[in-house]
Formats: sequence, structure tokens, C-alpha cells
Amino acid sequence: MRERRHSFNKRPFYKKRRYSLPKDKRYKTKKIPYSKKNRRFTQPAEQHVFEMFLKSIWSAATWPFAKLRAKTSKLPELNKEKIKKWWHDIEEMERKNDFRGAVIESDKIFFYCLKYMNFEGDTFAQKLKNARTRFSTTTYNNLWQAHRARNRIVHEAEHEINSMEAINTKKKFHNGLKELGVL
Repeated sequence: MRERRHSFNKRPFYKKRRYSLPKDKRYKTKKIPYSKKNRRFTQPAEQHVFEMFLKSIWSAATWPFAKLRAKTSKLPELNKEKIKKWWHDIEEMERKNDFRGAVIESDKIFFYCLKYMNFEGDTFAQKLKNARTRFSTTTYNNLWQAHRARNRIVHEAEHEINSMEAINTKKKFHNGLKELGVL
């Protein structure tokens, strides 16, 4: 039986070429000095690897408890009253046909709640991702849509929002606040 060969080399297709570098270009490994006196590696890279290993074990051990803390945290009553007043101001904005302001302010309220409920992250997106377990799937997806609509309003100069889009966006934030137990 005839072997299949490539045209560019005379080897069968299933055999690989083995390349070797000249001795002067090979990777040279350095021995890590070990001192018997303090019984530690003296190379900082080894210490760094060891520290990272311990940190990863610690974060894996504490991860479930961080999620539990975020789930059980509650807003103080004073802040709930502030949020209810703030939401009333948003409804007033909507009555005055300030739809851009109503959507932006409802996003601010939601970010405020996520911030004070101790969800990790610096931005709205990071906090919402960490709060995913607090919401049903549809509410979580609606919150993302509402935040994207707010970003279009803020970052695109020529984007005009109509009344129906603003009402739907505000309603999505309202449902998210209800599931958080704020309104």
C-alpha cells in the first residue's frame, strides 16, 4: 500500500518533524538558590507563586460566604424612605415630559441600591452581574436592557427617546427595585 505524502516534504502525513535548536539557543533553566539557614527560597518569583496559591485557596474558601452576605443584606429604613421620595420625583419628571431625565435618574436609584446592598464591583455592570442571584431571569435581562437604553441616551448625542420607550425602561427599573425589596 502506498503512503500518502505531502508535496513539500517526503514524509508520510502522520509523522511530524522534530526540530531542535542549537545548544546556544536552547532555554537555560536557572537553579533556584536555597538557603539552609532560613529554609526559604530566595528567589522572589517563588514567594510570589506561593502567595498567589494561598490567596486563591482563601478566596475559594470565602466565596460562598460573600454571596450569602450580599443576599441577606438589607437597606436601612431611612434609605428606603429616601428612595421612595426619589422615585416620586422621577414620576414627576415623567409627568413633565422629561423622559431622558426620568430614565437616567431611575438608573441612578438602582445603582444606589446595588451600592448600599454591598454587591461587589465598581460599575453598574459589575454590581448587576454580582446581584444576578437576587433576580428572576426575566427581570435580570430586563435590567440589562434598561441599562443599555440609559447608555444610549447618555452616550449617543442624536438618540431621542420616545415616551413609550422611557415608560418601559422606567418600569423595568421599578420591577428590579421591587425584587430587591426597596419599593
